[in-house]
Amino acid sequence: VEVANAAAQTILVAGPLAVQRLGGTAAEVSVLVLTLTLFRAPLALANNLLARLLPPLSSLAAADGMGTLRRWANWLPLGGAAVGAAAGAGGAWLGPAIISGLVGTDFRPTAAAAALVAGGSVLATVAAFANQILLAMGATWRLAAAWIVGLFAAVAVMMALSSAPATRVAAGFLVGEAVALAAVSAAVLSTRRVTR
Repeated sequence: VEVANAAAQTILVAGPLAVQRLGGTAAEVSVLVLTLTLFRAPLALANNLLARLLPPLSSLAAADGMGTLRRWANWLPLGGAAVGAAAGAGGAWLGPAIISGLVGTDFRPTAAAAALVAGGSVLATVAAFANQILLAMGATWRLAAAWIVGLFAAVAVMMALSSAPATRVAAGFLVGEAVALAAVSAAVLSTRRVTR
């Protein structure tokens, strides 16, 4: 679980450091920090629910409810993709104006960075719920593997792109969260029994 949390948190919070390492200015780092802070609000709210989900999901896993857990694992990525796409569109449209309205025009993100962070934040929130299913099944090593794959995907995207540092990092964030969510869901679907 610690490895999964470390990888997930790296994807979630290392963005500003990555912007700086990719040659971004202090202003670009600040803009990304503000953008991430605004759009990660749903994840912060969801964290209050996550601990409450594990006991009922564990009971479901122990009581032959694997079919239900697998259905959730199928639907969470699809729902996350749909809501994430809508959040991305909304982030591109409203994000720059909201952030510059709150803290000034010097901190206005690009529409692309706002869209990528908004979509990635939705996927991070959905992935946090999917994590609980895999934890309830006792498949912690699969959870760690899923998040390590997501972390590698995030880094690969950041290194492959040649756009502005904040956009590269935001794209890596979105892709890392998407890959981790898909990997967590695949792990739920491939886990045949509860391991304790």
